[in-house]
Amino acid sequence: MRRREFLAALAAAFPALAENKRLRVACDTASWTIAVPEFENLVRVLAEAKELGYEGFETSYRNVQGQFENWKEARTRIELPFYGVHIFQHEYDPKSNIPSHQLMLRIAEGAKKLGCQRLIVSGSPVNGDAERMRWKSGALARAGRMCRDLGFERLCYQGPEDGEFAALVKDADPDIVRFVLENPTAEFFAKHHKRIDGLHLAVVPANESLAAEVKKTGWQGWIVAAAVPTGEENGPGRSAMEPVRAEIRKQFNT
Repeated sequence: MRRREFLAALAAAFPALAENKRLRVACDTASWTIAVPEFENLVRVLAEAKELGYEGFETSYRNVQGQFENWKEARTRIELPFYGVHIFQHEYDPKSNIPSHQLMLRIAEGAKKLGCQRLIVSGSPVNGDAERMRWKSGALARAGRMCRDLGFERLCYQGPEDGEFAALVKDADPDIVRFVLENPTAEFFAKHHKRIDGLHLAVVPANESLAAEVKKTGWQGWIVAAAVPTGEENGPGRSAMEPVRAEIRKQFNT
């Protein structure tokens, strides 16, 4: 029996040994230090991430916006699938509580040329204000339509599990807005998994129950791995992201 046939037979006999092909694992490049010039350092980080077994990446728009005019050459240097460009800010549009539409359009148009698959945005809380929540949901819908028109797979809103997140999941148009959920509980994931595009995980040994729900629901999506925040300005890089990749492989079988 050939080696390939032997491995296939082994996987069939012991399903737990077969990798979960429904899941793909990306890295958040914020787990590394990406200094000026951002793109040159991003290229270095992506080469290391690929070596560690990551299949894609999420990165800040600040790391790629300088290449929008020189996109043809820059795209040839990106070694991993570009899962998503993330717009995170310390201050958001005061009316919509997400990035301004003009900024999202500029970043989406440029990142698409670099092979980016989805625009990811974060936002500020509306603190229970129903009118501001309507504005926020409406702004996400508008941005989602923009992404669809530009040929993106989707727009994603990224944030932690909380009451506002649950309200956005309920109100946002499911055809054009999906979600990247940060470190969710298994219960929250089980309830909302059909709307979740990615799981942004700072992996610690407490994700077994989440991994069980992922398997139970048959969810297909991306796990975006990140290092556990340390409070330090510089990301830990390989020293943290190599064991994170190993832990994801162990827990999620991918």
